[in-house]
Amino acid sequence: MPNQLCPLSDEPATYEISYRPYCKHFKCSTCTEFFIDASSEAHIAGLPEVTKTERRADLSRRAQACPSDRVFVIRTPKNDDLGGDGHGVARTTMIVECISREPGGL
Repeated sequence: MPNQLCPLSDEPATYEISYRPYCKHFKCSTCTEFFIDASSEAHIAGLPEVTKTERRADLSRRAQACPSDRVFVIRTPKNDDLGGDGHGVARTTMIVECISREPGGL
């Protein structure tokens, strides 16, 4: 498995590429495990430093709190997930959720 610093905790982590859907499946000693798509990983990396630190800490806590029968997922919203108008109300940039490990959950 390839190694990289965890995009949430900056701790050493391993990942596998998942193709259904296409994303990275991280295993991190701090965050446990989670899936993240490339767009969400780039979004987090591009945040201003203070915001990035706060957002990453929140996502790491949420990943750790996800029950063992579920998996934490950070993904780009699908068309029916989009909210906001981009002006007065911010657009949805990422969806974060704990989903079932059962077939059809991912």
